[in-house]
Amino acid sequence: MRLTFARHGQTPDNAEKIWQGWDGRGLNERGVRQSKLLGQSLAASSFTRVLASDVERVLETAAHLGTAVEVDRRWREIDVGSWAGRSIPETWVAHRDVFDAMRRGEDIRIGGDGETISEFHSRITAAVDSLIDEHDEGDHVLVLSHGGFIGGLVASVFGSRWPMGPTAPIHNSATTTFEVGSDGRLRLDVLNDHTHLTADETDVVDWLRDARALTFVRHGESLGNRIGTWEGHSCSGLSPDGIQQVGRLERWWSVAAPVASSDTPRALETARRIANGGVLETDRDLREIHAGSWEGLTWGELEDRAPELAERIYRRREDLPRGGDGETWAGLAQRVAAAVGRFVDSHDGDVAVVSHGSAIKAYVLDAMGLGWAEQPRLSILPNTGMATVLLTEQGPRLRSYGVTPHLTSVS
Repeated sequence: MRLTFARHGQTPDNAEKIWQGWDGRGLNERGVRQSKLLGQSLAASSFTRVLASDVERVLETAAHLGTAVEVDRRWREIDVGSWAGRSIPETWVAHRDVFDAMRRGEDIRIGGDGETISEFHSRITAAVDSLIDEHDEGDHVLVLSHGGFIGGLVASVFGSRWPMGPTAPIHNSATTTFEVGSDGRLRLDVLNDHTHLTADETDVVDWLRDARALTFVRHGESLGNRIGTWEGHSCSGLSPDGIQQVGRLERWWSVAAPVASSDTPRALETARRIANGGVLETDRDLREIHAGSWEGLTWGELEDRAPELAERIYRRREDLPRGGDGETWAGLAQRVAAAVGRFVDSHDGDVAVVSHGSAIKAYVLDAMGLGWAEQPRLSILPNTGMATVLLTEQGPRLRSYGVTPHLTSVS
């Protein structure tokens, strides 16, 4: 089962930095354009069901989808009480103690008479749990909601609470997709995908305006990916489909930033194409996790050879050396973080890194303070999938994940 959440288009209150909550005005001109572009980007998708918050700005966004929509108040934004209609910067100055308490994780009632943080998260959890109960495996549901609701849901998946989650704010009209596991738990597949918007239509939060962007790219499909063998430090090169994927990425994304790459052929072939002759550095510490004696095996083969070790690592979540003589997840995260840190420190401005599925995932989770036990909360990037981390003064914030607009027509 898949759940996709989309935020409404921009409103005058968004543009003027005014609290909305359950109130607020409808879309402005930019919001209408964003909503139309969202509708176009979702036109080829087949949803089992489409739901929407009952607030005006969401209903106006839904009108541009060209499909039947069920209206449900459960998907509303957090109730900000008496702060509705007030300037956000004004409340920051007048109620700094409240914001400081929120940062400390205290259960504050927003606006003095709105929802508490715990009430908001309980509502999010109840709404999503009931939605999951109403659907079956294979269903794909679209929910049109709000930035705080979607951000709160993402935060809860990673063990934190709105507004102090590990991700950047959700863009207007951006989509975020989860896969529902057999145990009912959510796994984040796509975060904050706003690639249907042009740069002019994309909103940038003031406190993130000067943040450096660290964009990760997973290599194109390798021959090993195609046949399902473990490729850690070994490499079989790109498959024909992988070459095509990289070509599509190269045409879609013009990289102006310096690029660092793993030294394995599948990553380096990808990096050379997207670097466009610009700065390209290689670092072996950006390699995939070393699988030791499991290198070159399929999952079935490694389970046959080492069933107890596979059980301990992948079902009991013990972080043991892969293959018995390979690398741990913690070791991978530490190695990749060190390599990325060296590259970031040696350049100014935005940078890009071409690496591997587990290596990128380990870096992202580590930046959130999470390790191997929390690994099921986040998907592996698809081949040539992208993820962007913003490097802020307050620490790294995941801005987007699993973005693949260049693969729309690739099966």
